[in-house]
Amino acid sequence: MKRFLTTMTLGGGLAILLLAEVDPQYQTWMKAAGANTGALKKALDAKSDADAAAAAKSLEGVFKEVAEYWEKRGDAPDAVGFAKEAQSAAKEIASESQGDTGASFGKLGAACKNCHAAHREKAEDGTWKIK
Repeated sequence: MKRFLTTMTLGGGLAILLLAEVDPQYQTWMKAAGANTGALKKALDAKSDADAAAAAKSLEGVFKEVAEYWEKRGDAPDAVGFAKEAQSAAKEIASESQGDTGASFGKLGAACKNCHAAHREKAEDGTWKIK
C-alpha cells in the first residue's frame, strides 16, 4: 500500500509538472492574447474605436483566465500580478477614447514582456514552455 501511494504521489506530481509546461488551455490563452494584441494594435493605428474596444475586451477576459491559472498554481505570485496588470490595462483601453490609449497599451505590453521574461523559456525543439 505504501508503495502504491508513493507511486501515485510521484506520478501525480510529475503529471502536474508536465501539464504546467504544455497545458493546451494555457497555450490557447497565449495564442488568443497574441492575436488580440495584434488586432488591438491594428485597430488603434486605424483609429477604429469599436475594433480596439472589442480586442481589448477579449484581452481583458483572457488575462482574467491567465491570472486565475497562476493563482491556482500558487508558485508564481509575480505572474498573477503581471496577468492582473495586463487585464487592468486591457480594461482601461476598452473604456478610453482613441487618443488616450498609448499609456495603457504600453502597460499591457510591459506586463506581457515581464511575465515572458520571468516565466517562459524556449525548448530545444523551438517551442516555448513555462519555466
